[in-house]
Amino acid sequence: MGEKAKVGYSQETPFNNLLFDAVVISEVIEHLTDEAIENTLSEISRILMPGGQIIGTVPAREKISEQRAVCPNCAKHFHRWGHIQTFDSNRIQPKSCKQGKALLQE
Repeated sequence: MGEKAKVGYSQETPFNNLLFDAVVISEVIEHLTDEAIENTLSEISRILMPGGQIIGTVPAREKISEQRAVCPNCAKHFHRWGHIQTFDSNRIQPKSCKQGKALLQE
């Protein structure tokens, strides 16, 4: 079967075009900027076979401000799990449809 995993970035994967019939992206895009999300979805479209599926999850309707923490050394505020944005069906669906994929099922 060969390699079982590769380390990389979601915006630039080491895979050939049209290689996968499904791509799983679970609990990832809430950590990314809008630009990185666009690049990630574009990359998934590149490596996904026609008719392939994206299987993904995001924290839905998360209240990011309620999960803030403060660094004791520098006093910087950050989300305790590194989330920089949150999603609901109105926010995620346009991103996925732009790539010709429907991602969301609540």
